[in-house]
This record gives sequence, structure tokens and C-alpha cells, in this order.
Amino acid sequence: MVAIDFNAMYSACMQHTFPKPSSLERVAWNRALAPGDELKAGLYRCLLSNPSTDFIRRHNPFRSFRSGRYLAASLDESVEVDLNEFELEYYRRHFDTIHVTHAVVSDQQIIHPLAKEATRSFACRRNFRDQGNKALADREKFLSTLLSSCASRPSSSRSSFSSRERAFEFLRSEYGMMPASDEPQVAIDHWLENRGRLSSFTDATGTVIAGPDLSDQSTCFLFNQRIVARGRVMVLEKMEAICSRFPDALICYSNIDSIHISFPRKDIESALRWLRSKASEEMGSFKIEAITDHGLWLEPGRYWLYSQQIEKFRNRGMSTGGRPFKDHAIHVESRKIGNLHIPIRIGVAMQKTMSVSRSLVAGGAGVTYQRLLEVGDDTPFETVLAALEDNRARSVSARAEAFAQLRDEIESHCPAASGQ
Repeated sequence: MVAIDFNAMYSACMQHTFPKPSSLERVAWNRALAPGDELKAGLYRCLLSNPSTDFIRRHNPFRSFRSGRYLAASLDESVEVDLNEFELEYYRRHFDTIHVTHAVVSDQQIIHPLAKEATRSFACRRNFRDQGNKALADREKFLSTLLSSCASRPSSSRSSFSSRERAFEFLRSEYGMMPASDEPQVAIDHWLENRGRLSSFTDATGTVIAGPDLSDQSTCFLFNQRIVARGRVMVLEKMEAICSRFPDALICYSNIDSIHISFPRKDIESALRWLRSKASEEMGSFKIEAITDHGLWLEPGRYWLYSQQIEKFRNRGMSTGGRPFKDHAIHVESRKIGNLHIPIRIGVAMQKTMSVSRSLVAGGAGVTYQRLLEVGDDTPFETVLAALEDNRARSVSARAEAFAQLRDEIESHCPAASGQ
């Protein structure tokens, strides 16, 4: 098992050029993308059809919003998606047909207004790390994360509608979200109440949609979405390069700026030589984070890499404090009773926070795969709901059991006093 992480990926993505917002214009295409077409910088509305490579089928990056969740979009149907010009250049070699309906593009390009600050922060972080000053190095790391997203922090807005139909039409046109035609009203209300930044409720004025203000003039969504999109392409290109050079390698995990690869023992030495020849400390390159014998991945942000002991782990949302097997979180919520605000201590078990969107598929050689549920435009709501409930009963419990087994195995090799 080899884990690699990219160095300041989003800061590196900030160094590329961006379309000048004031010179953007909408143009109509309404034709298939031809091999010789030159693409201006901007965002293109596309229909992707007929995937042509096994790689894109095995590592499908496209999502469809159904039943309050982002599930895998079926590649057996055309996928409608907005793509930047550099994403189109990547995906055009993985799909036989790409039909572009329209685009918002610019003839002029600019640099990110915080690109130089991101470069300075990365240099300071390396300097502090070389000095052994972890606190200041971590400060620069958090700053670089803030820099990449600070252009996408809109204020909130609330819009009232006299009918639910008008409210949902606004939800579709403004945010691109629309319930399936066969989805029951109670199910729609359930996921809207738990959407976080985007929610719906009823008051004396009617149906209210609360969410980010997409017309906020102090926010430029173009910057942040291109940074995230370019980072996604960087990860996919690296995954593809690894799979091309080592056909027997297995991509076990990828998320934002990290990839975990399992190599056959016959390939591990040559794989490490190749990876080390490509790795560096430069911004946008990658480093080898861990080399272990085994790994357990439950979902994005939850994994344990280990040999005789845990060597690298993450357990999102559990506030682990360095403890790899903490299986619950405690936080305080405020409940209002009359005019009093009462603090309530809430305990949340890890199993209760696991996603039900992934199914388990048995593989060979002691490997169990997870597959994100795949849906198409015509997938009935009942089919999606049945699959989610089946995952709740089977997949979540099986993953929790695997976590418990790993904890028992590791702790049996550790001193009883530490339990780690």
C-alpha cells in the first residue's frame, strides 16, 4: 500500500490563468466537439456520451443529485454537465461523443488576485517546516486553504413564495436542484430540512428557500470552481498514469489531494522507484506519505493504513485527538425552551454518521470493494430508496464490523496501557 499526497494542490491551481469576469460572454454551440476545435477559457454545457475507456468507467467522477444525495451518474446514459475548457480537453479522450450546447467564455484571461500570496504562503510553510516550527507551518497551511476559497463565500439570502411549485421552480433555476417527478413530498421535505446551507421551510409568508446568494457582488464563483475542477483533473491524470504504467495496481482511495494505491508485491520496488522519481517538494507535485502492508477505507475522510500498527489514519468528524479508534463524538447543542437556552450534551456514534450511498461488492484475494450507487434519469425513486435502505442494513453494519475487527487486531499487538 502506497499513499501519496499532493503538495498545496489548490495553491498550485491558483497559479493558472482565469477568464476575466468582466469580459465573459455567452455563445451558442449546438454541435459535437470536433478534434480540431480550439476552446476558449470558460465554462461549457456538455452532453457526454459513449465512454471509450475502461478507466473512466471504473473511476466515474460524475454525480447526480437524487433523494438529497449525490450518487454516481450512470454512464450508460448521456451525462449533462458543465465543464471548463481544460476538463473538456481531458474528457474528450475518454468519451466518443461530446455535444456542446452553449458556453460562457472570455477572450481575455487574468491571474488569480491571490496567486502570489499563495506562493508566498507555501514558501513560508516550507521554511517553517524545515526549522521544525510545526505551529507556524500549520498556520500557513490553513492560510493557503483559506486563500483558495475566499472568493466563494457568499452571503445568505431568503426568498418567499406563495406556492411550493414556484419555490421548487426557483430551486431548479437558481441552484440546479429539482426533486425527481416520482419522489414523495415527505421525502423532499426530509432532505431539504437537512441540507445545511440550502434549506426550505414554511412560515406565515409561504414557502421559504434559504441559501447562498448567487448574485452577491463580493463573490466570484468562477475562481473557486476552476480551482477545484483543476485539482480534480490533476488527481485523475495521476491515477490514469499509475494505472497505465502498472496495470495490476489497484486504486483503493482518492479524495481531493490524495491517492492510495495497492501494488502487487512483484511491482512494489519498480513502483516506488517510479513514484520517487516523480515526487518532489514543489508546489503541485506530490510526496509519498506512507508505505504499509494493509489498508481499510470506510468512506471519504475515513481510512486506516497499517502494518503491525496504524501508520496513517483519518476519521472525519470524530475529533480523534490522535486516537485512531475513537468511535464516537460528543458535542453540545443549544435547545430553546421558552425564553431559556439550554445546553444539551449530544453523543454521536461513528456508525450513525456513515454514508448509506455505498454498496459492498466482494472481490478476490481478500478485497471487498465499495461502489457508489449509480442512478440514471429514469431510475425510479423506489429503486433508489430500496438500495439506500439495503445499504443501511448491510453495508454500514459490515463496515462498522470491519472497523471493530481492525481495532481488536491492532490493539492485540499493542501495550495494554496505551491501547493504541
